[in-house]
Amino acid sequence: MNKETIESNKVIAEFMGYKLISNTIGNCYSKETGWDILMIDDGNGNTDFPYNSSWNRLMPCIKKIDSYANETMTFAEYDDYRSNWKMIDNPSKYSIEDVCKQVAQFINRYNKNKTKTK
Repeated sequence: MNKETIESNKVIAEFMGYKLISNTIGNCYSKETGWDILMIDDGNGNTDFPYNSSWNRLMPCIKKIDSYANETMTFAEYDDYRSNWKMIDNPSKYSIEDVCKQVAQFINRYNKNKTKTK
């Protein structure tokens, strides 16, 4: 897995409420409740993340972004979303790797704008 893909997965994990923890199996992203763990690095150089390879993991992220778009964006922002974030708006037409990258790009932009408004 290349560095860009790993970084995209980390951004998505944080957006979805996972936090970085270190434990006996390595550095992981985990939710505070339950056993929902996403592996980052097992200490042996093996990295694994689900967002670029599992639609079951990526689709809840897309639904969260769509919910944000429908509930929070102005009409102009929503038009921008529909035209500039086509892979998120209609993921079935694209590869999961490309959609994952665009989801991470959207989240980075969202986080940047969120920081500006604070």
